[in-house]
Order: sequence, then C-alpha cells, then structure tokens
Amino acid sequence: MEKKMQHQGLQGSASMKQNHYARLLVMTVLSFIAMYFLMYAMVNSFDNVFASFNQFYMAGLMTAPMVVLELLLMGGMYPNKKLNITQARS
Repeated sequence: MEKKMQHQGLQGSASMKQNHYARLLVMTVLSFIAMYFLMYAMVNSFDNVFASFNQFYMAGLMTAPMVVLELLLMGGMYPNKKLNITQARS
C-alpha cells in the first residue's frame, strides 16, 4: 500500500511539473495580449488605432524578457532544461 501511495505521489509530481509549464504558457500569452493593448493606452480616439506588424513585434519583444526572467528566477519550478531553452528562444 505504501508503494502505491509513493507511485501516486510521483505521478502527481510529474503532472504538477507539466502544470507549471502550462501556466507559463498561459502567463506568456496573457502578457503578450496585455503588452499589445497597452501600446494603445495613449491613443486619444479609436480612429487613431492602426494595427501593424511593428506593434505585434514590440509586444513579443516586451514579453520575451518576462519569460526569460521567470525561467531564471523560478528555475526550481521548471526542471526540464531542454524545454526551458525552447521556451526562452521562442
């Protein structure tokens, strides 16, 4: 019975680690959306809003350091180094 509980604990631990990566993905997407819309904070009317690739690029550029800092400062939550490098490069 004790081994069964340990096995269940290991399975829960593995799914918890995957949950951290899912949360990182959600945080990244939400941060990107927030950065994209915050660029229009100083627009005085909706007629002056012009979507372009530059705004999309800048939102990504502002979001990327947040992901890198999360991986560096909270590295204990993200033990898969290969996946971390992939996340930091995208």
